[in-house]
Amino acid sequence: MDSITQIVLGAGVGELILGRKLGNRAMVWGGIAGTIPDLDVLSSPFMTAAESLHAHRGFSHSIFYALLAPLVYSFVLTKLYKNDFYLRRSWKNLVLICGILGCVLVGLLPSVIAIFSTDSFWKWPISVLGLGLGIVLLRRFWQHYYKDETPVSLVTFKQWYIFFFWTTITHPILDCFTVYGTQLFAPISDVRISWDNISVADPLYTLLFGIPLILAAFYKRIEKKRLVITVIGIVLSTMYMNASFFNKNRVNNVMTSSLKAQQTTYTRFMNNPSILNNILWSGTVETQDHFLLGQYSLFDKEAKMLFQEIPKNHHLQRAKADDFDVYTIKWFSKGYYAAMYRKDGRLQVNDMRYGTFGGDGMGEDDYIFKFVLEKDSSGYYHIDPSSQRPANNNMQSAFKAMFIRMRGN
Repeated sequence: MDSITQIVLGAGVGELILGRKLGNRAMVWGGIAGTIPDLDVLSSPFMTAAESLHAHRGFSHSIFYALLAPLVYSFVLTKLYKNDFYLRRSWKNLVLICGILGCVLVGLLPSVIAIFSTDSFWKWPISVLGLGLGIVLLRRFWQHYYKDETPVSLVTFKQWYIFFFWTTITHPILDCFTVYGTQLFAPISDVRISWDNISVADPLYTLLFGIPLILAAFYKRIEKKRLVITVIGIVLSTMYMNASFFNKNRVNNVMTSSLKAQQTTYTRFMNNPSILNNILWSGTVETQDHFLLGQYSLFDKEAKMLFQEIPKNHHLQRAKADDFDVYTIKWFSKGYYAAMYRKDGRLQVNDMRYGTFGGDGMGEDDYIFKFVLEKDSSGYYHIDPSSQRPANNNMQSAFKAMFIRMRGN
């Protein structure tokens, strides 16, 4: 999922394990460990587009990384707290800079969400609320960390290792719930585990976990209320995750009955929720020569899904058997891919699992995940890196249309 959610999850797990010893420091270190695996994106500028697809959510998101990386983290943190280096002004100044950046991010995030997903009336109230939250967190950070000289309880290497293992391993496990998937067993296997039951960014899941965690941070580390509030956040977010599987099963039933009623012969199908919610679901059906794309909202009055037919055009590829980029697209899309020629004559391959973000699926810029291919003089295809960026569509209008459809219209 998105890095903000991973920070929240890491902070919550950290609080459960070492909160009584470290207080809010446990949340901070847990949040840092929870987001480090996503730093694999920093390698993207040094790789081709195909190599980057393999690298992201690869080894840094594996069980083996979760076993090995905590050894390094634990060694560093044991040294940091054993010789009281964490109380030095140079260290606190560095942490202060990071704290300010974090509070600014917390303050700006609601504004960004409001710009794309709400009517103009709510933009300013939500933005002001986010700004106020950022200021409150920054003030508390200044008073209770930067100016605080109280030594923390000694944590052993073993305790640090247990702490960092769980704050790290929960990151790839959470990513497994999304359609993007995770190479959980890399480097032994590049199979991506994906359960397709929650969006890569779901604010409700994040808020159900994050708000109780923020409230818990205002209590002293030894207070029972702090633990109770943290557990409430974990329970609420877990209940929401369980509900997403219930929703997925409901959509599976709707798709099955719709395909049967339409007398459609198909090979397989899959579905996943659209971005930012678990109400509007996209469905992808594979037939012999076509893919069928449809949407279903939990608020729809009729339990049926209507489909748009998209030709596979697999014959368009004509790629060599050892073409790495074409293999990567097939691997990444799990075979749910369709090809088309763009207006400029280049070949484009679309990942059909993610569906469209506006349009009827016949336009070259309709698809969320697309790969524009160029052929070199040796006959090998290469993914154009610029095709991985979002198209220049009207994002605000697209989000507005999505939320209207989500309500069952």
